[in-house]
Amino acid sequence: MIFNEFDRGVLENLFEIGIRDMEINVDVARDEMFRSVLNDKDGVDLALGIVIGTIHTLFISGFKLRNGRKLNSEENIELFRITKSKLGQLREAIFQCG
Repeated sequence: MIFNEFDRGVLENLFEIGIRDMEINVDVARDEMFRSVLNDKDGVDLALGIVIGTIHTLFISGFKLRNGRKLNSEENIELFRITKSKLGQLREAIFQCG
C-alpha cells in the first residue's frame, strides 16, 4: 500500500460519497444540453468522468495540503489503480439511477 492509512481512508471515503451521490452526476450528465453536444446519449461516460474528476481533484488537493507536496509517480499510479478497482461500483451506481 503506497498511501498511508489516513490518505487511503480519505480516498475510500471520497469514492463512497461519489457512489452515494451518483444521482446528481447522472442528472447533470443526462441533461439535454450535453446530449446535443456529446455522443454519450445515456450519460454513463460523462457521469463517470464527472465523479472521477471530482474524486481525483478533491483527493489530490487534500493530499497536497496534508503532506505539503504533490503526488509522486508511484502515488499517481496507486490512485489510478484504486480508481480502476472502483469502476464497477461506480458504473453500478449509475445504472441504479435508471
